Amino acid sequence: MIEQNSDAFEPLSSFNQDRDLFARLNQYMDTATLNLKQGRGWFIFNANRTRANRISNLLMGRLAEYRPFISYFYVPWRDFSLNAYMREVELSDEERNAAQAAKDQHLKKELNIARRVTTDTSWAMLTSDIVIISELQPNHNHEARRLAEVLEGRLGRRMTTVLITPHMPRELGQAFEELAPETDFWDNLYRRMYETGFMAL
Repeated sequence: MIEQNSDAFEPLSSFNQDRDLFARLNQYMDTATLNLKQGRGWFIFNANRTRANRISNLLMGRLAEYRPFISYFYVPWRDFSLNAYMREVELSDEERNAAQAAKDQHLKKELNIARRVTTDTSWAMLTSDIVIISELQPNHNHEARRLAEVLEGRLGRRMTTVLITPHMPRELGQAFEELAPETDFWDNLYRRMYETGFMAL
């Protein structure tokens, strides 16, 4: 598990840090079509909620310039976490859900809505030209499993992904090792993001 960073105090150095990063992101967006063809994304660490919002807003503002030729999907971590929970936990037991829905029409309707929303979100994360996952901070095994699944699908097809997290590489790596010790997900993710994209602290 990893604790959330506080946004109560943001040192001046972070704004100086952002000037350099924003210059790099703007250069990246100036040639967005080429970068997306090459599957070159970003892994941005040490971004608390305020900084993550600034970064996300910059990217989405620039991406809007490329509509409709580039599709993008922004996923705050709370939405990703909910999608992971519904897909990996609540909707994973089809037999139980079917048995309960057969007795409760209201529950059946809710399950159908949940499936549709979960499927739509999953499809967007799978097919959008660029996906931005912001405030990434896994605290449950189902979140780690779902992230591994999404990123394997995207990175395997060289589709551009931007990951923004409040944590530093070592503590994020430790979290994944605790949550999914049976895999080498973190080492593979870090290596592939390093080889195919850009990183920033």
